[in-house]
Amino acid sequence: MRTTALLCALAAFVAAVTAASGTAAAGATLFVDDDGVQCPNADFTTIQAAVTAAAPDTMIRVCPGVYSESVVADKPLRLHGQIGAVDAVDCFDPALPTADPNTQAIVVPPAGATATAVLFDLQADNIELQGFVLLGPTGSTSRGVMTSSAHSGYRIHHNLIVATTVAAYFRSSGADPSSFAHNCLRDNRSGLVNQFLPLSNARIHHNSTFRTAVFTYEQTPNCPQFLETGVFPPCSKSSAGMDRVLFDHNTSSGDATVYRFASSTSTTASENTVISADRAMLLFGSNHDLHIIDNDLEVRLVGLARGSGAGGTTGPEPSNFRVLIRGNTITSAPGSVPSVQTAGIGMGIGGLKNSWIFDNVISGIDGYGIALRVDNTDNLVRGNTVTNNGRDGIWAEAGATGNTFEANEIIGNGNGTLRGVDARDDAREFNVWRGNVCLTDLPVGTICGIG
Repeated sequence: MRTTALLCALAAFVAAVTAASGTAAAGATLFVDDDGVQCPNADFTTIQAAVTAAAPDTMIRVCPGVYSESVVADKPLRLHGQIGAVDAVDCFDPALPTADPNTQAIVVPPAGATATAVLFDLQADNIELQGFVLLGPTGSTSRGVMTSSAHSGYRIHHNLIVATTVAAYFRSSGADPSSFAHNCLRDNRSGLVNQFLPLSNARIHHNSTFRTAVFTYEQTPNCPQFLETGVFPPCSKSSAGMDRVLFDHNTSSGDATVYRFASSTSTTASENTVISADRAMLLFGSNHDLHIIDNDLEVRLVGLARGSGAGGTTGPEPSNFRVLIRGNTITSAPGSVPSVQTAGIGMGIGGLKNSWIFDNVISGIDGYGIALRVDNTDNLVRGNTVTNNGRDGIWAEAGATGNTFEANEIIGNGNGTLRGVDARDDAREFNVWRGNVCLTDLPVGTICGIG
């Protein structure tokens, strides 16, 4: 009896202290409503007030309304908006969705917000964010979500992010797995980026993106100095910005360039769908053990490529090593330009070394099917079906050496505006061709039917 009385007294004391301090008890659920209409008994009228009052691991439920805020969350929390109202939106509808404060929890930048306004800045481990409409009004430079590379365990899902400058700065220390899933990102300038800070041990999956103006998923090196000075040197492009990140089952439509792979280790892109993009996947260098597997890519210009540019003021792009490109389907989207040099898989100068291009299907591209330019070395190109592309089906430029081309079906290529052949090797004596099926080759008679 004395023990029970003591415990009850202690609980009452804790409750009194909690009430006096304005902090909700751990495990509580807090409600937020901007105008008290949908949830008349809500505890707060702003999300930030609820976050400030909440104990770690509190559930904060945000009722429909418009919240003009930049929310900073610095403790583990579950922030839940109206998930059903988000899921009801057709992410690929050409018309912009109409924000409805009667059914959706809508967050917009506060009046007078700075150019770097972030709608949700998540600065702790194990924060969940779901069911919100994050809206950047016309002309704003808002950011939708930002996570911290000092923390991990983020779960960001079932949100609609519209018309922001950057939909999400997604970073993580990798101590616990993080995920970014089932979100709709549309009409943003950029989609999801790590922006010169690490993202590790994360999965980005089942997202829909529409009409992204620049990069939909962008990898950059780890260079925190750049964020402070705006100058890249003395950072190294080989400093991995992403490690153990999986991109899978994402669908993109009408984006400019969907994936930018740069400075990553042990990253995978698998079973993603790209519809009517200019460029599906670009390799900017210093990717190690990158796997690009079973993706369906419909493009106007490039399916999967590494450019040959010098890298501007930041210096040349490093090579990519141990890259596996397997089982992808690459086709041409309406609106391609025959006079522009295009490729299904095109590796610019020094792009790919000690890597594998296996079992891909490439057809209908106005330019090259597979192209390896100078200094692409020691790669195995095997089992690919390369048909009806406008220029050479498979081309190795002089200086692309030590490569093996084996058991590829290369038929009907070279009939485009710029012409070509099924198989062409300008460094024939330095590469191996065997068991390929093709009809036209250069040098004539040295590739088709050999081995």
